Amino acid sequence: MEEAVCEVFVSCAAKDREKVSAVKAHIEKASYSTFWDEKVGSGKEMLLRRDSAQSIDGCSIFLCCLSHEYMDNALTMKELRLAKFWGKSIIVVKVDALPLDANGSNSQK
Repeated sequence: MEEAVCEVFVSCAAKDREKVSAVKAHIEKASYSTFWDEKVGSGKEMLLRRDSAQSIDGCSIFLCCLSHEYMDNALTMKELRLAKFWGKSIIVVKVDALPLDANGSNSQK
């Protein structure tokens, strides 16, 4: 894959973008380059976009903005699995109140 253009890949559900945009702006203010897929929609998309995959491949840090929507979104879960597969440093930030059990599973489902 081609070299990515970001240091921090910001992975979030489309519904969480407004909440996460302040975090992304703060990271950029600290002079780190970021990427998030501007075209991610409702989560019904099944294919990971090429520029997203390339950015995950080349990023140093994968920022997982965890929420109910994130966990129910097929595309964001693919991004997370790909980051884990490629051995990326993953930082998880909860953007919703999520009751998780000891295994990291959503205990409300």
